Amino acid sequence: MEEIIKEKAAVSLRACENYEMQTVRHALQALFDDISVKKEEISGKRVVIKPNLVRKMDISAAGTTNPFVVEALIALCTEYGAKSVTVAESPAGPYTEASLRASYKVGKMDEAAKNAGAELNFDLSAKRVASLGHSKERTFNIITPIVEADLVINVSKLKTHNLTGMSGAVKNLFGVIPGTEKLEMHALYPNLSDFSAMICDLCETVCKSVGTLHVIDAVIGMEGNGPTNGKPRKLGFMGASRSPFALDEACAEIIGMKEHSSINAQAKTRGFLPDYDVLGDGNEAFVCKDFILPDSSDTNRSAINILSKLFGGKLMESLRPRPVVDGEKCVGCGECARSCPAKTIVITDKKVALIYKKDCIKCFCCQELCPKDAIRVKKNPILKLVGLFT
Repeated sequence: MEEIIKEKAAVSLRACENYEMQTVRHALQALFDDISVKKEEISGKRVVIKPNLVRKMDISAAGTTNPFVVEALIALCTEYGAKSVTVAESPAGPYTEASLRASYKVGKMDEAAKNAGAELNFDLSAKRVASLGHSKERTFNIITPIVEADLVINVSKLKTHNLTGMSGAVKNLFGVIPGTEKLEMHALYPNLSDFSAMICDLCETVCKSVGTLHVIDAVIGMEGNGPTNGKPRKLGFMGASRSPFALDEACAEIIGMKEHSSINAQAKTRGFLPDYDVLGDGNEAFVCKDFILPDSSDTNRSAINILSKLFGGKLMESLRPRPVVDGEKCVGCGECARSCPAKTIVITDKKVALIYKKDCIKCFCCQELCPKDAIRVKKNPILKLVGLFT
């Protein structure tokens, strides 16, 4: 599979104005045709569709892959003669049958699978796969349906992300790590560059271990404080590529995130980003000049680059935006404490979350998984002053 990542890639972007089945199906067929997906690549194969179900979220929030995209993909794979089609995901939290059922139900993946004749994965096992990158991980523990698939179709949602800047095809494959093990990896990689490099290595490992295709749902994306607490934003397109790195780079250009995605930056540094051509409707028609970045993004890149080089990057790390609790919204449910990789959050006697900032690794898992949107981003005042020196 190495050639898929290293050679020149094709990225297709196609208009898709809504989630009506016929509209989505037409767009997907065009995407597959553009990147030369042949029926023989799918015929007789065990296909696994991996959506983004980051946590239990109503589909109206635009934080998860739309089920109609998945349903249309299942139907297309069936038409191409797939031996079987399974929908598999590992959302945040415990990797249990109960949590999977809840995520599939809220994200309406159960309906998509039933309507189009696919199975939902409830196999809770995982397998060790040798890492092909250069992160600290010699192996990655990957959920079994991904490892045993003949073809994985990675169906991401185009969103902002308070930690990595953007969430797309590459970041979506972090969901192949079982449940709470993702939190352990956040703790192992508290440095943003190291974490982003690990994500790239994981993506490369998956792409080289099994056949992959990558589709991104950008009919309605998410702007602002993604990946779960941002606002829906209509973008009106879908994309596909054999290279997740090229697909993300093309999408980042559309929403003005090329300078704000730590994963894209690491992909370039590590040589994973190939040259690519944009096919289909191109990207100019979809450019969104007023797309809202997450609060954690730094708009003064020249100043940030200077700070990042001082003291081995430790100064910039100490100045990075951090999560703080909004006491007006917090109900003391404890989800943030359970999801904190550094175990630096407690629930006080007043039933309000408290973050001990000294030990906070600024991964924003607490904000991502808070069901009440009670975690906000606080920027260091020094970074605000830096904005004067452009």
